[in-house]
Amino acid sequence: MKQESRLQIAVSYWGKGALTTTRLRERIEQKNSKPIQVLCDLLSGACNPEPIEELTKKSKNKVQVKTLSGLHAKVWICESQVIVGSANVSANGLGFDDRVSQEGNMEAAIEVDQMKFAEEVKSWFNEQWERAEPVDASKIQTARERWKRRRNSDFMNEVKEFCNKQKSPNSVVPQVPGKEINNRFERYRIFYEGLLEALKGTDVPGEVNAPRKSGCFFRSGRSYLNFAAHFGEGNKVRVELRLNKPRDQNWNKQKFKKIALHKELIQKNLGPDIELKWEFKKDKQTSRIATYRCGDISNDESTLVEINEWFVKNLIAFKRAFEPYLDD
Repeated sequence: MKQESRLQIAVSYWGKGALTTTRLRERIEQKNSKPIQVLCDLLSGACNPEPIEELTKKSKNKVQVKTLSGLHAKVWICESQVIVGSANVSANGLGFDDRVSQEGNMEAAIEVDQMKFAEEVKSWFNEQWERAEPVDASKIQTARERWKRRRNSDFMNEVKEFCNKQKSPNSVVPQVPGKEINNRFERYRIFYEGLLEALKGTDVPGEVNAPRKSGCFFRSGRSYLNFAAHFGEGNKVRVELRLNKPRDQNWNKQKFKKIALHKELIQKNLGPDIELKWEFKKDKQTSRIATYRCGDISNDESTLVEINEWFVKNLIAFKRAFEPYLDD
């Protein structure tokens, strides 16, 4: 992008070597370089703190860095030029590590040089910038611990090993003599073990019903109300509050209505990034209040890690947002 222009970057995850590959280090070291604003999701555990820490040590007149939880954008902005794409500044995203470049993700981006579009994207960036938090030494340390834990995760290693062994997500492997198990079920088991590990130390309810084929359920402490992380049909995953009193549709209906009375406050507690679907199932036993994203248990390793992190973030948010209104 144009060297003489101010630069705004909103990219969620950064990898080692990012500043060299993007020539940001070269740009910053130029005598008359213009200011750079960097927005990332440092505390996600998926962002390498090394390049972010280096950026924070640059002159504040040249570089400002903030972190925004849940950021998943990949946007580069200068005066009249915008690049919007799918690639993080990572080895998988940009293929700058020879060891993984052949296995990296298939990415796409579009460059637009229309002033009106650039101004609209700048406005969006500035809104996110105001919501974000400055990166300081304590955040760098937290990010370093989360990055290390994620890299060393037994869940990550097991998923990677499992995925590499399988020719097809729907093939069948032996389990014990005389029995077989579908690989999708094994993927669910590995995934939910990782999810439960990631939730340790959070305020998500500690009591967990045994994960089923495609869902993990957390007791709220109230009868017939549970939080859940769930793989659904049609390449969708969801976090939900489930209302499910057996053989009592009237209770489910009345409870749903009472919670819905607080819809605006609940949405305010969740924030604008979490879109709720209020799904009362008139002809079914279970109703739900849920948020969705794309995903399937047969996705690749990096996507499963993203889904795991999305589940953790939204389960915590759901618990805090709905908790005051479950006893009405």
